[in-house]
Amino acid sequence: MTIADAENVQTYEIQLDADGKLALPAELRAALGMSEGDIVTLVTSGQTVSLVPTRLIVPEVAERITQIMKEEGVTLDDLLTDLDEQKELLFRERYGHLLSE
Repeated sequence: MTIADAENVQTYEIQLDADGKLALPAELRAALGMSEGDIVTLVTSGQTVSLVPTRLIVPEVAERITQIMKEEGVTLDDLLTDLDEQKELLFRERYGHLLSE
C-alpha cells in the first residue's frame, strides 16, 4: 500500500444478518456506482476480506452492437445471411482444393 492509498482508506462497519447477508451503506454504493443487482467479487487473503465490484461487459457490448446495427439499418437476419456467405467463402478458401480432386 502506498501513502496515497493509505490516505484514501475508508472503513464501514456492516453487520451480518441472520442469513449471512451484508448490506452495503448507500454512501459506499454511490461512491462505487453500484446499484441493485450489481455483482461483487469477494476476495480473501488470510483474515482480510475485500469486496470488488464486478462489471459485466457482455451486456454492454451486446447493447453497443444493437445500437450500431440500428444506426446502420442492419437486422439480425442481415447478419445471419452474411455469416452464411462468409462461412462459405472461408470454406472454399481453405478447402476448395479438396473439392476439385
